[in-house]
Amino acid sequence: MVFDPKTRKLFVLGKYVDSQEIDKPLSDFHSYSVDTNTWTCVMEDTGAAGGPLLIYDHQMCVDADKGTLYVFGGRVTSAQLLEHKSYSGLYRFDMASNTWKLLRGDEEAGPENCILESRIGHSMLLDTATEELYIFAGQRQKVFFSDFHKYSITANTVKEVCHDCSKYNGPYPGFTQRATIDMDKREAYVLSGIIREPEMDSNKGSSVRNSLWVYDITRDNWYCAYQNDNAEPEYWNKMDKLEPCPRFAHQFVYDHINKVHYLFGGNAGEVLGKHTRLSDFWRLDLHRPSLHDIIRRCRYLIRRQHFRELCVHSPREAMQFLREDLSSVVNHDDEAQSEEFQALAGSFFREDKGTTAAGTDTNFEDRTDLFEEVIKYFPKHMKQPQSNLVDLINMAEDPPAAAAQTPETYTKPPAV
Repeated sequence: MVFDPKTRKLFVLGKYVDSQEIDKPLSDFHSYSVDTNTWTCVMEDTGAAGGPLLIYDHQMCVDADKGTLYVFGGRVTSAQLLEHKSYSGLYRFDMASNTWKLLRGDEEAGPENCILESRIGHSMLLDTATEELYIFAGQRQKVFFSDFHKYSITANTVKEVCHDCSKYNGPYPGFTQRATIDMDKREAYVLSGIIREPEMDSNKGSSVRNSLWVYDITRDNWYCAYQNDNAEPEYWNKMDKLEPCPRFAHQFVYDHINKVHYLFGGNAGEVLGKHTRLSDFWRLDLHRPSLHDIIRRCRYLIRRQHFRELCVHSPREAMQFLREDLSSVVNHDDEAQSEEFQALAGSFFREDKGTTAAGTDTNFEDRTDLFEEVIKYFPKHMKQPQSNLVDLINMAEDPPAAAAQTPETYTKPPAV
């Protein structure tokens, strides 16, 4: 389903049907007028009119200025597989003439000799400035993609920008990842669905996690804006009012005027149970901190931990450190930061004195938490792997011989 802002119409195409339920499935095509609150059957069978057959898990984009609609990929219903391919190609629909045109068939090489493999569960965006379609990820048979292709509408050519974005700080191979685009900022946003990390054993399947990726179109690079690897049901039951749980097969749209994302529904997978269908509705506001804000935040976290340790051994020194060094890295105009800073005075009355009742060093636990908090601001290639080490061990084989150790080169961090 796509929305045309010029005609203020929704276009609906495709559905999943069981091959045993219908002998000859038709690909009906409908539109809904927001202004008149009416439905119109644009076409009873797009396949008979030169368009796609009855498909599901495809993607659509609309070019409101040109009055065209693009459909790519999707799985053809099994009742039609005796005469046609399993996956649908790239089609264009002209709204003025109500006509379809096949632009690129499945696994068909164009003039540039680049094959665009059709797929399901992918993402597709339209860049109206360059008149290009962006196609991300998806799944074909049992293969998960992490590729990125550009289709030039004017030249009718396909270019593979990246074969595996995960090797260049981009998203992992995934299924039902959802993407949006901001033409003003020249950025694309990809919200994860089902993912399969490169180091994950293919026999162990895949996972569902919360991660949001940003692609800078101008600079041609990726970065992870947010990631939460927690997959415990208890955790997400506590967070149900604060953050949407990981999911797939959801809907993710963008209000380019107010710069706000909206997320609806989906399937929670193993996080809340394999058969859990979601109907929650969320709004996402993205705020990008400046480099100055990030550095100040990291300095605050480190100095806060140092202050807490001083409270145990040298309260007088801690008081001076609180008023001079720690206060200088707090944004006192921010109400939340100001309240957090004022609450630190309670650290003078800690009763644990650096240890718990069981004799555990609380400084070690606090420093570990500090490390996990600060490391969030570092790029992926500078952090430890997120996967469980047990998943990387093949229990059926003998351990490999120890590799020769080579010294690592580290860069001295700036003074805090």
